[in-house]
Order: sequence, then C-alpha cells, then structure tokens
Amino acid sequence: MAKITAVSAPTLITALNFFKKRNVIHSVGYGDPNSGRPPQLIDINEKAGFAIAFWMEVPQIVCAALDLKCQIVHKQHSTLSGAAEKGESVKEVIDFIHETVGNAGLQIADLVGIGFATSGLIDRHTNKSLAIERLPGWEDVDIARLLSEEFKCPVFVDNDIRAASIAENHFYLKNEYRNFLYVGISEGIGMGIYNEGVIQNGHKGNAGFLGHITIVPNGAACKCGNRGCLETYSSISGIRRKIEAEYSKTVLAHCRDVQQLEKQILHLYLSGEREVVGIVDNAACLMGIGLANAIKLFDPELVIIGSDSLYRNEKIFAKVEESCRASLSGYSSKNIDIRLAEVQNDATILGMGITAINEFFHSLTR
Repeated sequence: MAKITAVSAPTLITALNFFKKRNVIHSVGYGDPNSGRPPQLIDINEKAGFAIAFWMEVPQIVCAALDLKCQIVHKQHSTLSGAAEKGESVKEVIDFIHETVGNAGLQIADLVGIGFATSGLIDRHTNKSLAIERLPGWEDVDIARLLSEEFKCPVFVDNDIRAASIAENHFYLKNEYRNFLYVGISEGIGMGIYNEGVIQNGHKGNAGFLGHITIVPNGAACKCGNRGCLETYSSISGIRRKIEAEYSKTVLAHCRDVQQLEKQILHLYLSGEREVVGIVDNAACLMGIGLANAIKLFDPELVIIGSDSLYRNEKIFAKVEESCRASLSGYSSKNIDIRLAEVQNDATILGMGITAINEFFHSLTR
C-alpha cells in the first residue's frame, strides 16, 4: 500500500489505525512473508455501513442497497402512480426506500448515504431536483433535504447518465482514460463528460444534456418545449412515438418498461418490418450526427455508448458509427475510439452507490 499510495509507512499506519477504530477496515490474515515478518492483509469491512441508490427513471423507479464495496445486496423495482401532486410522488419515493431498507434486512442506522439519480434537471448547489419532463408536477423538489430528514444520512442528487458514466469509469475503465464521453440512450439521451479525469457538472449540474441539442430545425415537438431535439428522434421513447404514428399504434402497447420496449423494437427491426427499419435507421443516423457534434465540442479520446439492447445491435451500432465518422470527415478525431459500455446492468444504481460511498469515506477524514 505504501508503494501504491506513495505515502510513508508511519503515515499509512496512522491512517489505517484511524479507519480500524471506525470499523470500516479489518484484517483478513497475512500474506506470503517471503523473508521476515509476514505482511498483514487489510480489506474494507463491507458490512460496516450501507448506501441506498435510487433511480427516478419515470415511470419506473429502482432502489437498491449496496455495501461499502459497492456490491448490490438487494434491489427492487416499482412504478410511480403518476400522481399530479409532487407531495404524493415524494411519499411514494420515501415509502419505497423504507421498503427496500427493510427487505435488505437493514435498519436506518446502517445507512451511510443515499444517492438519488434523476433524468431531469437538478441543482447541485442546493441538491434539488428541479424538473422531470415525464412527471408533471415534479418541480423544484428539495429531495435531498426531505430524504436526509427521513433517513438521517447525507443525500446526493445527480443525473442518471452521469451516474452511469461514473460506474463505467470505476468498474471498467479504472481511470485509464482522462478525457472521454459516455452517452446513455434509453427513454432519453444524456452524456457524462470526463475532462482530465474529472467528471464535469456545469454550473448547476446539468452539463451533458445531449438529448436536447437541436438536430432537426423546426422538427418534431419535444417534451422539453423545444422542437427538433435529438431525443425526439433517437431515444427509445422517441422511436416508439414514431413507430406508433407511422406504423402501428398497438404493436408496442404490451411493453411494460423501456427494456421490454427496446427488445420489441429490435425484434421488429430484425424481422425486416420496412417502416420500423426506416425509423430506426434514421434514428441511428441522427444519433451519429449528435455524437459527432459532441466530439467536436469536447475533443475526447474515447466515446462510450450505453444502451440496453437496441443500440447494442451490431448493425444499428455500425450505422451510428458510420454516421458519426462521416460527420467528422476532415476533423482530427475522425478515427476516435467508439465502443459500447461494458457495465450494462445497474450502471446508474452502481454510479449513485459509488458517489454515496466515496462521500462517506471522505467524510471520515474531514
């Protein structure tokens, strides 16, 4: 550890004793002595505390309990009732977290922090959730204060795609890349921006709303109030609206969540349904143009695309990449590395868990 951290042995021993007294690390035996005294092996005591990660995907909500090694110990899904009053929605969130804590076999006193992810606008200065397009009535919600008062622990609010990029960097990239973009495509489209190894938040925490760049001037109306947004054409919900308007109003009616929706759209695409193929191919082409615009703005060394199934399809991904590279013709980054995300399942949940747990460890040394 002294070699890895470049910290002197006496200072390191003092720090380890500090964490031992707080029960967050413990001895797990001894290593190969080679010569002399065998080295003591130290590990995080993962059961010394737990974080809650909550994802306000809307209408789906996901809540999970994670140990201090950021391993999910329990997770559950539900659907918001769609109540018009924000107070009712907040109560649903609080009740669902209580249920998750209980089902995980935990007590409120076990919690070290809560990470709350939303697809909407936030204010990182106040830790408020400002708006969620798909949840009318949810405006200027002081969710961090409300959850902190209820669960007696710190609460951190962030964008869901930025949270997913944190998980990708932590578990897969392992800080190998200093400058990269993570683009998540689901009900909406968002982007996590890493510059010199640090994720960028912007003034209020809303940097990376790639889905709301104008891709078609005076195009289709978007829920944000503007027209021609990338999300309107290339997100899963945008593709669904196009299919229902131009192909069939019923073919996707049975889909209960975005994961099932993606799979059904992909099934129709691979079955060769002409109208669906045209809609998806156009979505992929516009997505590629959107990526190219982001690359020109931020000059990354790597672009990662996060998708459950539709954009993971080899043919569709190839169309996105082809469109992107065509839009980068003559640009210095035309050969940039574009790849699919490796952390597929629970990326947002894991990212919010990492955020809460990292803040807990930082708080011990303050």
